[in-house]
Amino acid sequence: MLTVIIGVVFIALGFLVRVFPNLIAGYSTMTAAQKAKVDINGLSTFMRNGFIAMGALTIAGYYLFMMLNLEVVAEMMVLVSAFLALPYILIGARRFDGNRAQGDAKSSGTRIVYTLIAVAVAVLLFYGLKPSDIEVNETLLRITGMYSEEVLLTDIETVELLEAAPSLLVRTNGFSLGSINKGYYKVDGLGKCKVILQSANGPCMLIKTKSGKCILFGYKDANKTRVNYTTLRVYLGDDDY
Repeated sequence: MLTVIIGVVFIALGFLVRVFPNLIAGYSTMTAAQKAKVDINGLSTFMRNGFIAMGALTIAGYYLFMMLNLEVVAEMMVLVSAFLALPYILIGARRFDGNRAQGDAKSSGTRIVYTLIAVAVAVLLFYGLKPSDIEVNETLLRITGMYSEEVLLTDIETVELLEAAPSLLVRTNGFSLGSINKGYYKVDGLGKCKVILQSANGPCMLIKTKSGKCILFGYKDANKTRVNYTTLRVYLGDDDY
């Protein structure tokens, strides 16, 4: 839901810059003479529409891709919408500024696009490499990070500890780098599974739900995987623990 909240923030920001144009970067620091050369009514309206479109794209895209079971794309909609909309907003806004030469605007716009691409890639890598975690309480199992998941304990059918991670045959949608694999895979002997493995070796937890969902989860630290497996079994009411 964080993606939806950020989308709402984009929309709110759009209305704010229309009402308070001094929030627009660069405009508030201009001299009176420079501001006189800016079509501030046109600029603030353009910025408002751009941020509203970016927020709407973020929210709509999130729900659309969640319905299509493309969770990683859904969670990246902030980056996707920013990548698509920000260059247009930043470059298009320059036409309202009479202080800038056309050539300078094009050159600055190109630099902005390249910077946004670099930032988007860096954020994606950081998010993908950020270790996922398992949180469990009396009612809910929550997996954090990329490909987050929430499962009611009453919906869990079985949970097993596999000493060796099964072979990942085909990645249908996900993120892989080195020993880290996150996403949806066809897994040897299990079929389609959501995989969140931070090590190519075992052990890992195999969680199956009553609705037929299969989840493979493993920490880089084998002992941490075992401890969280035991904790989950305790919350599930297993008398062996």
